[in-house]
Amino acid sequence: MLKITYEDGGATETIQYDSAKDFMANQRLEVPDLEDYYKIQNVTLDGKPIDLDDKTIIGLYKHFDDQASKSLNDPSKKHPPSNY
Repeated sequence: MLKITYEDGGATETIQYDSAKDFMANQRLEVPDLEDYYKIQNVTLDGKPIDLDDKTIIGLYKHFDDQASKSLNDPSKKHPPSNY
């Protein structure tokens, strides 16, 4: 479970996603749930805090995107042939 507490104008809001993957898919929509510039106060994944350098929604998206890229480039991970 991904839980994000963020600032929307002067108000503090909280939103939850089943996974980081669901959050990223939503942010790719033409009209996502969250604006890229919203400031994050707190974010946890499965109850564990995530430390961000860029504490915005786009910063969180990039954090997960970077993790996914590293995982794909990790030679210890087995991947199916590219023609699948």
